[in-house]
Formats: sequence, C-alpha cells, structure tokens
Amino acid sequence: MSDTWPVRSPRRYGEAEVVRILERATELQEARVDSFPGSGLTLDELAEAAREVGIDPAIVRRVAAELEGESRAATPASRVEPPR
Repeated sequence: MSDTWPVRSPRRYGEAEVVRILERATELQEARVDSFPGSGLTLDELAEAAREVGIDPAIVRRVAAELEGESRAATPASRVEPPR
C-alpha cells in the first residue's frame, strides 16, 4: 500500500477564512513594506492582483476612486473658501 492512501483533497477555505487570511497577510506585508519608501502597488497592479483572486478589477477601480474622493474631502486644503 502506498503512503498516499487514502487520497485527500486539498483543503478548501470558506469565504470568511479567505478574507481573514488575506487581511492578515496584507497587514504583515504592509508592516514589512513600510520600511521601504516608495513601495506599494499602482492601481493597475492592484486591479491585476484582484483579478487573479477572482475579484472584478472594475470594482477595485471603483473602490479606489471612492477612497480618493474621501481623501480629498477630508483634506482641509481641498476646501477652498471664497475671498471676502
């Protein structure tokens, strides 16, 4: 009898587990990358990575645009007051 008997299927992770794994991996990656200025991903790179894990790149682009809008709204310099 071979050492591979019984044959087991590779473990499958549920949606909640996938989210936890990717979130934690991202946290660890960010901690490591923060020590290298200029690191990170472009929007194209992020969209491609999302596509590779089954996330629609258009949704990633939409969320990025939303974050940009939030960031601009939160920046005091973006609130230009008319001259008095």
